[in-house]
Amino acid sequence: MSEHDPIRDSSSGLRSLGDVLAWTREFDPPAEVVDIVGLDEFTNDVVVRVGPDVYAVFDTT
Repeated sequence: MSEHDPIRDSSSGLRSLGDVLAWTREFDPPAEVVDIVGLDEFTNDVVVRVGPDVYAVFDTT
């Protein structure tokens, strides 16, 4: 079991930017949204710091 399994498991169903932003608020303290990169009019990459040296990157619509 990896120390990152809880992060992967809790984020596996996220599909939209709103889902990711709501998910960041579930952490105590909230996870930090580092960057949102607009790829086109429908798609964003979202970079989230979930720990001191741990980042999650999402492809959202």
